[in-house]
Amino acid sequence: MDQFRGYIISINAYKDSSLMVNLLTQETLISFEVKGKNKIQEYRNRLFSYGDFLLYKGPTKYYKLKEDKIISPLYYENLPIDKLLTLDLISEITLKVLQYERSIYEIYDLLSFTIDNLKEIDYKNLILYYIFNMLKIIGANVENDDKFIDADYKIDKSFLLSTILKESFAYLLQIFNRILFETGEISLKSIENFIN
Repeated sequence: MDQFRGYIISINAYKDSSLMVNLLTQETLISFEVKGKNKIQEYRNRLFSYGDFLLYKGPTKYYKLKEDKIISPLYYENLPIDKLLTLDLISEITLKVLQYERSIYEIYDLLSFTIDNLKEIDYKNLILYYIFNMLKIIGANVENDDKFIDADYKIDKSFLLSTILKESFAYLLQIFNRILFETGEISLKSIENFIN
């Protein structure tokens, strides 16, 4: 048995009666299988919940869930549709970047900050902050980019409270396409929801 603490960053159907869950801890990305009708029902609304997970190795290469304790659940019924779209986009970006980027500690800290501020901060600001900092983590030199160090685009925590221009999203998408599409095969069609 192994004990892990972290954020559930994706939940997907697996086989006929299971879910495959990706858990991001401060040290690693863990995949585990959830079985059983009641557990599957519980886990459908667990995306980005934070907790402790006791896992064991089954005959397959994946861990299986023995027991869990959710410390900080994310209550979806209190979130408007724009916040739910934000969660989907954060999940996609995080998983795709983790495929080839191993700065897990930094990604974990950025994710933790983002989830903690999800309810208080405008979703467009939060997405832009998340993607901008994710680009920095993977080595993109966006910090010295004129478009971002301009007063209207300055990316820091005070920026989270300002109004985001549509052009910021268009420019950010262009950077992602240039830097990540080819190397990381990032599919960010969903970000277009935020710039239209």
